[in-house]
Amino acid sequence: MILPTFTIISSALGVPYNDAVPWLVDGDPVTWCTDVGQIEAKITDRTRAIMPVHTYGHPVDIDPVRELAEKYDLPVIEDAAEAHGAEYLTLRGRADERWVRAGILGDLSTFCLYANKLITTGEGGMVLTNDPTIADHLRNLRKLSYRTDRRF
Repeated sequence: MILPTFTIISSALGVPYNDAVPWLVDGDPVTWCTDVGQIEAKITDRTRAIMPVHTYGHPVDIDPVRELAEKYDLPVIEDAAEAHGAEYLTLRGRADERWVRAGILGDLSTFCLYANKLITTGEGGMVLTNDPTIADHLRNLRKLSYRTDRRF
């Protein structure tokens, strides 16, 4: 998994927790977000995903990330923990350019609801996806992996 050096430890710890190896890229010195220009050099045949991290409410330049993800058939796990309500101008310079909100920029997007975030429940978080297979898997993981379709 490719992720930036400047992120919270919980994002990084999720990688070895899932028996993967983190490959780190530097942060952009202007935005502090993932330096998108360093991602492709880190991609190998063992790469399984790209995790761009939006920092301090500023979204990563996600269009080039999505292009790399499509080129190498990799999912994008968007860390939007600090980007509640942030918008990104996608398809810049094209007739169909538009503003989109963080949280719909990846195949899977995560938000943190910890006490220091813009929207808080004190703890917890949420995961967003429009992929029914991923959504079903996530539903299985919540509440101690209890499934209503399983008989005990």
